[in-house]
Order: sequence, then C-alpha cells, then structure tokens
Amino acid sequence: MRVNKKKNETTIYVKSINTKTLMSGKVNMASLYLLSKNLVLIKIHKTNNKYILKIFYKNVTDFDDVYKYDIVECLLPCLYNHLLKTEKEYISKKWKQECGIAKCYQLDRVMYFTLKKIIILSVLFSVFSVNMEDLLKWLKKK
Repeated sequence: MRVNKKKNETTIYVKSINTKTLMSGKVNMASLYLLSKNLVLIKIHKTNNKYILKIFYKNVTDFDDVYKYDIVECLLPCLYNHLLKTEKEYISKKWKQECGIAKCYQLDRVMYFTLKKIIILSVLFSVFSVNMEDLLKWLKKK
C-alpha cells in the first residue's frame, strides 16, 4: 500500500496478489510469457474531504490499454458515500463472517462445529500420513 499526498489530494494505491499473479510472475522471470485473464484497478482519491472512486480494467497482459469502468448507478465523479448508498442492498450485513474475519464465538453452532471437525480431521490426516510413511519405511527394512 502506498499513499501519495499532494496539496489538497490524497491517493491511496493498494496492491493485492493472488496465486495466478504470483505464478505468472514466476513464469515471466523464467523468460516464459503467460497471459493473465484480467486486472481490476481501483483508485481512491481524497479531494476536499470527499473520496472519489475510479475503476479501471484490463483484459489481457499483452496490450497496454487500460479501460475506465463507469459504475452505472454512481454519477461522475463517483463519490464513495454515494456508491455505498446505491449499492447498499448488495453489500452483506455479515461481510466479516463471510470473509472469515468473525471470531469463533460469533459463528452459529453448525458452522462452529463444522470448522472444528475440519480442523480435527486435518490434524488426524496429517498424523496418519506421517505414521503411514514411517510404517512404509519400516516395512521396506523388513
């Protein structure tokens, strides 16, 4: 994340990476070329105490063209507060839980016990696979 401050404007650049981006970087370092499917860039400017959103997208990495994406419901300049009001019905009230940010005691009982079972099964599987490996080594010696 980088913050760019000018006289009366603040711009925040936030970068995120996913596994496809990481893999394409590794492939590119090996002198191979891998096309990416798409890229979305969201710029947030703070001008006169108002946050303005600009969204750009790119379909492939082999062209330099970046296209501006206009949000239909958000008049230009698209203000952050206005966007939240227009998109309110699409924004989940429980977004922290949906993104996995909720604490275990905030989850419903079914979800809590399901997660607990998944963790226990993962640990058992790890232990079993290690023991199985030791068993195979022991059998080879015999």
